[in-house]
Amino acid sequence: MLQFLDQLEQTAGLTRDAREALLHHGDQGNAERLVGLLLSQGSTMNLLKSGQSEEQLGISELRQIAERKLGALPVPWLWSARVRMGVV
Repeated sequence: MLQFLDQLEQTAGLTRDAREALLHHGDQGNAERLVGLLLSQGSTMNLLKSGQSEEQLGISELRQIAERKLGALPVPWLWSARVRMGVV
C-alpha cells in the first residue's frame, strides 16, 4: 500500500501528497446473501456463462459451508472500502 502511495506521489509530479482512508459500514447477511454476492460478481458470471458449472467453480461447496457456518438467520457483517486520494 505504501508503495502505491509513493508511486502516486511520484507520477510525473502530478500530486503533492497522497493519502489512504478505510471506510467501514455495518450490515447483516446470511449464507444465501454470501453466495448471492459471489454469483453477482462479473468474473463469476462470465465463468458460468462460459459453461463451467457451480460444482467446477466450488460454488456448491461454498454454499454448503456457508449454510453450515452462517445459516439462514442474518448475522452482523462489516464492510470495508479503501479510498486512495492524491492532492494535486
